[in-house]
Parts: sequence; structure tokens; C-alpha cells
Amino acid sequence: MLRWAYTNQKNIFDAIVEQIPKDIIHKELTSYYYDEVGKKDLLTAAGIEYEISDTLQKKANACFDDIASYCHSLLENTSRSWLKDRGVTDEQIVKHKIGTNIGYNPFKLILAHQKQHDARYYFYPPLIEIEPVKEYYNKENMFVVTFPFYNEKNQFTNLCCRILDDDFTEVFKFFFSHGNTSLFNLNHIDLGKPFLVVEGVFDTLAADRYGIPSVAIGGSRLSKYQIDLLLPYKDNAIVCLDGDIAGKYGMELVDGLFDTFKLPPGYDVDDILKEDPSYARVLHTRLCK
Repeated sequence: MLRWAYTNQKNIFDAIVEQIPKDIIHKELTSYYYDEVGKKDLLTAAGIEYEISDTLQKKANACFDDIASYCHSLLENTSRSWLKDRGVTDEQIVKHKIGTNIGYNPFKLILAHQKQHDARYYFYPPLIEIEPVKEYYNKENMFVVTFPFYNEKNQFTNLCCRILDDDFTEVFKFFFSHGNTSLFNLNHIDLGKPFLVVEGVFDTLAADRYGIPSVAIGGSRLSKYQIDLLLPYKDNAIVCLDGDIAGKYGMELVDGLFDTFKLPPGYDVDDILKEDPSYARVLHTRLCK
């Protein structure tokens, strides 16, 4: 409604802003319109500071880092077997603090921490509005695989989750605590040397097993935040997204800003290295150009 009023009836927008407390408007916009074009304009028009409070952001990060550490400590044989079936090694599980859970529902901990520390603005997307979350929120035996993200200084920046059904079928592929604002594996590569920018965490893990440095964006296109993170290293970053329509479009969006490398049609890095391990030589060669 705020967006409609701002666009069509500015007087109604002004009346809403005057009547509704700013913290409620801020919560609504930053929760439900995290990455939409025009959000900053709405917040500015409402007289609300756009930037995230460092104090609250640190509290939110601490919550997710606790969850990642706890899930890592819960890793057991069934979960480890699922990861190994995806090619993940024990060394990578430790290196990236990958975790899973059995009989532990991280959503409940997130919401409890949110309420206690007033960190509600920085959970993206809003947890209770996502259909798979509604379905799985009350399940004590839900199965979640966690992948924490860290920056180049090894500071926690994000949490990626994959929710699996009882038969280990993925029902909700990605859940990002802060949206697509950071990069996976940024803390484990030499940014002063060429590296790939791939889509998913499993692509990065597959590349890592062949000694190919990469970071994952967690989607089919780079966000403004991720582009800003990579710009200082633009001479070394080679964008190599999936060989599907979405991946090709994602690379077109940054063509000219970063070097790009096209995978064979229909493949991602994880798939092609599993099907044809010799393709690692192709990727190494591209990094050496």
C-alpha cells in the first residue's frame, strides 16, 4: 500500500507516514521490500534513515553465527552421508563449518533471538511469510543444511540454508539471512589472483576439490552489493554462471564490468566437473590467461 500511495496518491502516503510510527514503517519496508528497486526512495520520503544500524546488524550476525556453529556441532552420520553424496569432503565440512540438524529447528531460535535483541529488520526474507517456512516452522524433525558466509577478514556475513524433506528432497533451495549481500568462500581464496564467480555453494565446493579458487553468489545474477564487493578485485574476478538462460542473462548484466566465461549449455560447475573431471583443466587454463 505504501508503494501504491507514494506512486499514485502522495497526499495519502504523507497521511500514512504521519499516523504510523516510523519503526513500523521501517520494519515493513526493510522486511518485505529488501531488495526491490525504489525501497530507498520510499524510506527517504518517509523520513527514515536507509542505512542499517551497525549495532543491530552485529546482533543479527551473532545470532546467525551461533546457529551456524550449533548446526556444525550437530553434524551426524545421516547428514554427513547426504553431503558426501553431493561430493562434499570431510575437510570441506570443517573448512566451511557446514552444518545440519536433526531434531533442532533453527527458525525458532532465529525468531526468539529476533524478539530478544530487536534485530527484526535484518532477516530476509521475512521468515513467517515464506510458504515452505510456514509448513516446516513447527516441525521438530525438519532437516536443514547450513552454509555460513564470511568476508575476507573471516567475519560472519550471511547464512545460507537448504531445507530438505524427510526423504532428503530439497523443498526450499536457498534461504539467505540478509539477502544476496555477500559471497561464499571469500575468506578462503587469494583475491590477488584470478578466481571464478559461480552461482551456488556446491559449485564452489566442487571447484575447490580441483584446486580452482572461486566464490559463490547464491543466485543467477550478482546483486549491487556483491558487485561492490568484487569491484576492488575486478581484474581477477571471472564470472562463470550456469549455462542456462538465467545464468547467461546474469553474465550479460555484468559483461564489460567483469571478465566472463561461458559453461557448456545446461551445465553448472558442479555438474560438469562430476560428469567430466578433465574439464577442470579448461577452468584452470581460463584462470591462467
